Amino acid sequence: MGRFDLSHRVVLAPLTRERSFGNVPQPHAILYYQQRATKGGLLIAEATGVSDTAQGYKDTPGIWTKEQVEAWKPIVNGVHAKGGIFFCQIWHVGRVSNHTFQPNGQAPISSTDKPLKPVARANGIDAPTISTPRRLQTNEIPLVINDFRVAARNAIEAGFMCLVHHCFFIPHME
Repeated sequence: MGRFDLSHRVVLAPLTRERSFGNVPQPHAILYYQQRATKGGLLIAEATGVSDTAQGYKDTPGIWTKEQVEAWKPIVNGVHAKGGIFFCQIWHVGRVSNHTFQPNGQAPISSTDKPLKPVARANGIDAPTISTPRRLQTNEIPLVINDFRVAARNAIEAGFMCLVHHCFFIPHME
C-alpha cells in the first residue's frame, strides 16, 4: 500500500474507545494496541481530536497539546516494536458534538447553525444530546485549518507513520 509493505489484509479499524481520560491517551493503550499489532500489520488509531472544540464524545484522545503528544509516544513505539504500521486518525466532530464537550459549555462549531436531527443509538435506548451549533465566521475557518495542521505535525512528532482524516460526518450535511 504505497510505501508501506503490508504483510496481510487484516487492518485494525479505528475504534472510539472512550478511555482517554481528560482527552489524554492512557498507558493501558500501549498493551491494547500492542496486542493487535503484527509485523507488517496496519493499525489505525481511534479518532483523535485536533482541538478542544473538536471533541464530541467522552474521554476520546486528542493530539493538540504537548501532554497528549507525549502520551501517544509510548503507544506508537509499542506498535512499532511489534513491527506494526500505525496511522493516526484525526477528526473534528463539528455539529455532532454538544455543549457539554465544548470549552466553557459553548455551542459546538460547524459550517452551519442547523442542528442534527436526533437519531436513536444502536442500543435503542440512548438518544444523543443534540446542541444547536454555532456557524463559523469566515475569519474563523483558518483557525480550524490550523488546528488540523498542528495535529498533523504533532502526530508526526508522536511517531505515527501516516494520517487518516476522519470524514464520516460530512454526509450528514444538509
